[in-house]
This record gives sequence, structure tokens and C-alpha cells, in this order.
Amino acid sequence: MRFCFRAVAGLMAVAWALPAVVGQPPGPGVPGQPTPGPGPAGVQPAKPQLAVKVFRLERGDPEAVIQSLHSLLEAPNAEAFPPAVPGGIPGVGVPGGPGGPPGGFGGAAAPGGAIGFGGGNAPPGGAFGFGGVPPGGAIGCFLGDGGVNAAPVWRATAQARTQSVIVRGSDRHIRVAADLVAVLDRPAVAPLPKLQVVKAFTLKHATAEELAEVFAALSFDDVKLATLDARLLAVVAPDDAAGSVAELVKELDVPGRGDPDPKPRPKKGPLPGEGKHPR
Repeated sequence: MRFCFRAVAGLMAVAWALPAVVGQPPGPGVPGQPTPGPGPAGVQPAKPQLAVKVFRLERGDPEAVIQSLHSLLEAPNAEAFPPAVPGGIPGVGVPGGPGGPPGGFGGAAAPGGAIGFGGGNAPPGGAFGFGGVPPGGAIGCFLGDGGVNAAPVWRATAQARTQSVIVRGSDRHIRVAADLVAVLDRPAVAPLPKLQVVKAFTLKHATAEELAEVFAALSFDDVKLATLDARLLAVVAPDDAAGSVAELVKELDVPGRGDPDPKPRPKKGPLPGEGKHPR
């Protein structure tokens, strides 16, 4: 028992010393010291290469293109969060900052674990500390990634004066935008153009909202939909799900049981002079 108390006391001393030893990121410009960054010491993460493309529309609405992009693409920002670690509470960094504040005391680990200690900021921008002691007696540790900056994945905006949509993103984002412009900017009676990424369906009987609800209920993985019009549905799906999506649209875009029957053709009457007997 006395050994356990000494071990816990030693852990407390190490925990309180951590902010002074590893909690302060090295200052810039110090010889031999790595520059702080949101990754391993001295390593700067590679920034995504984003291209810019301007699409000028003749008939379509630029805002409709942007709204459809938000439906068919992932969230515009990528943001990292510190992992949840049992037995201790890490110092949580605000996205965009250099790192979170030092963590407080962690909660007791169940069952019968000792109290864990939150850590200070580990350079660069991480949260470091001891978690609670699990039943086996080993000390749980964690290394967080607080203070990670949010990075733009793609962006899109409209300029009303030139009737333009400006997209900044990867090659795939640019191609999705090009497909949407090709569909939404075509003449009203023109057939659907050949598309690169987006699958577009013109519907005869079902509505786009109706089919969107069906796909949402089935929880397809990585399948995103946009209702471009009441009878026009756009889908972005991986190759393994694209066939199922097309088959489902074909099966459901049929007349319903409640639809009125088509009117029967009127019977042709007798031609003039037909059926009269000569005197």
C-alpha cells in the first residue's frame, strides 16, 4: 500500500512538471529547435493542391449550382478533433490555435482505478498527459492533436454581374461542378449531356424529392443526391453503388397504383354515307 502511495505521488510530480518540460513549444528562431506545427515535431503537413475554375452560365442560376454542390460534395472544411481517451481529460485546442490549455485532473478509471492527470500542451499543438489507472494497474497515456487548423477542402461562390460560378477545389470538385453546369445551363428541351462524375436522371412518374427520401431511408454509403428540379435528380455515387442507384431509379420511376388510368380512345363513328342503303 505504501508503495502505491509513493507511485501516485511520483506520478503527481511528473504530471505537474510536464507543462514546464514539454508543455512549452520551442520558440521560433532558436537554433537547433524545430518550428512548431500541427504535426510531428519539425514536420509541416502538406497543404491540399486546389485549382480555381470559372464557369459562365447563359441560362442557369449560379446559386442553384452552388446549392447543388453543397448537396453532392463533402463538407467544405476538413477539421481534426482530439481523440476521446478513457481515464483522463486532455487539454483541448481550439481549431486554428497553437494548442489547447493544460488539462485538468482526469476522472477516476473504473473499476478501482486511480485518478488520472490531464496534461499540458505537447509541442507542437498537442495535448499530452496521463489517463486514469485501468484495472490492470498500467498507466494510460494519450497524445492528442489539439490546435489543428481547419483546412478548406473546396469553396464556391457566385458573381451575379457576369452570371458566373467560381469553384476552388480538387480536380474531382471541378469535374462535379462542370457536370452540374452542363445539366443546369442546357436549353429546356435539350437531352441530358454526357457527364463525368454526376449521374443525372430525368423522371417521368416519380418526383426527385420522393426518390431522395427513399435513398435517405436506405442509408447508402457515400451516395449523395441533389434535386435539381421536380423531375430531375442528380447523384454522386461510388462505382460499387452506381449500378444499384440506377436500377432503383428505374424500378421506382413507374406509374403508381393511385395514378388515374389513361383515357380510352374514342371509338370512330361511321364515315359520311356509310351504312345507308341505296333506294
